[in-house]
Amino acid sequence: MVLLNRQRRLSNRSLSLTRLLLRSPPASATAHPHLKKDNRSRSPLRRLVEHLPTFSAGISSVNGGTSPYSINWNFGDGLTGAGTTVRHAYSTAGTFSIVLTVKDASVAHQSTTSQHSVTVTNPPTLTTSFTYDPSSPQVSQQITFTASASGGTAPFTYNWTFGDGSATTGSIVTHTYSSAGTFSVVLTVKDSGSPQQTASSQQSVTVSSPAPSPLTSNFDYSPSSPNVGQTVSFIASTTGGTQPYSYSWTLGDGSTATGPNVSHAYSAAGTFTVVLTGKDSSSPQQTAASQKSLIVTSPPPPLTASFSHSPSSPQTGQQVAFTGSGSGGTTPYAFSWTFDQFQLQSIFT
Repeated sequence: MVLLNRQRRLSNRSLSLTRLLLRSPPASATAHPHLKKDNRSRSPLRRLVEHLPTFSAGISSVNGGTSPYSINWNFGDGLTGAGTTVRHAYSTAGTFSIVLTVKDASVAHQSTTSQHSVTVTNPPTLTTSFTYDPSSPQVSQQITFTASASGGTAPFTYNWTFGDGSATTGSIVTHTYSSAGTFSVVLTVKDSGSPQQTASSQQSVTVSSPAPSPLTSNFDYSPSSPNVGQTVSFIASTTGGTQPYSYSWTLGDGSTATGPNVSHAYSAAGTFTVVLTGKDSSSPQQTAASQKSLIVTSPPPPLTASFSHSPSSPQTGQQVAFTGSGSGGTTPYAFSWTFDQFQLQSIFT
């Protein structure tokens, strides 16, 4: 609040305006140049009002004349007001001459005036920007957005749109994207000035899918010791990466195959290197290989059996020992005996 003493003698009982008060609300105009300066060479009024085109003014007392008094204001911008205390907002910047006129109720209608020049300036232009962290977010990862604003008139309001249909408010906010893609994030900031200023900032945020786990491939085969001409079954297993998978085989004898489950018969004995190569559907594509040695043997010779007995010419009631033998095939052998209506079985190695 600034108090100005003004007095004008009109007669023996003069009307005088003893105290004119110019108040700065949250915003106002520049003070009269003759006001007492503070230690920063600027009046208290000037420090408070130089950025906002709004001011308050009032009269603390009027002396002399005959009450009631008529109090009128001319704000220098074509607008006027009345009353001991007034508030006015300028719509444009500039220097305005404020004139206060006070008249009394006497027949002679005494009057006194006071005049001050007020300089109104526009607030600095409002600007805004924002940052976000992490800079390369992934799906389902929380992102922190931090806004900053300068110029204009505080306090500010902050509004966000995230490009996926979501929105929120606040200077520091968080958001999580449920899908990969590039999203346009827009920050809109409004100040508290009159007229109100608005500023916006836009950035594109690219959200990626999480990196797939490493791809691994393996396989089993059956039987474990195949013979020439015997069908061997190969079964692939793959983990990690991104499904679906593709499978290719090299079977070590010049043959190839595709698919997770394949079968093959080798035409010759030997040791064969079987290689499975698995690929996933990620981008970039992952590849994993598995290699095993397979031993194929020749089939055994045909199985034959024979036996001998002792004594060679047994008699009735005499015990006879029978001895069986086998060759070819694959050991161990199983032997069975038939004696008329009786059958015995034993196993020999």
